[in-house]
Amino acid sequence: MKLSQLSQRELTDLPIEQKFHIVHDGVARDNDTPLFDVAILLGGDLCVWDERIAAAAKLWHEGRAKRIIITGSIIRDTPDMGPIIEAEGMANRLEKLGVPREVMLLDPYALTTEENMTYAATLIRRHIGFANVRRAAIVTSYSHMRRSLFFAEMFLPSFVKCTGIPSEEPQEYEPLCYQHKHYAFRIHEEARLLHILATTGQIPDIEF
Repeated sequence: MKLSQLSQRELTDLPIEQKFHIVHDGVARDNDTPLFDVAILLGGDLCVWDERIAAAAKLWHEGRAKRIIITGSIIRDTPDMGPIIEAEGMANRLEKLGVPREVMLLDPYALTTEENMTYAATLIRRHIGFANVRRAAIVTSYSHMRRSLFFAEMFLPSFVKCTGIPSEEPQEYEPLCYQHKHYAFRIHEEARLLHILATTGQIPDIEF
């Protein structure tokens, strides 16, 4: 069955196990790509910062990412820095993990996942040049990855191969996610957003 064939009520009534597969199928962890020209680190709630930042830092320390774009404009009230824009706060924490500031590019404007990719594309064009970018790592939570990759492939040039690098959040994976309130909610919310995008033709339909 295709996702767009469901009504909103039918989608709501699906068991969470089916929604998990709508959100996650086709998103594999990547440990094989030797080098990314750029990694795009997406902002989010404070509860996902540590793992997303750690995943981006790991790419750089392993020599697998030349540059890191940090994107997100929502102000988060952090315990160590106070209220701070996502991009700036995540950059500060990356720096504490040993990533040099000069390899980072910050986007303090994006409010949505779609805008994350449009502003990231603008930063690449202005500061790196698409002549120098053929492989991009998308660094975000596992539950957020399928939608993020759809938008990355939509707004970055077709010759840029986009690969998902999900952060290591144990609660994102089966069976823990079903018992964890935050991640169970993320599955429901991501399925709802993917359904809207599929039914309006903004992304390719999803078979499940």
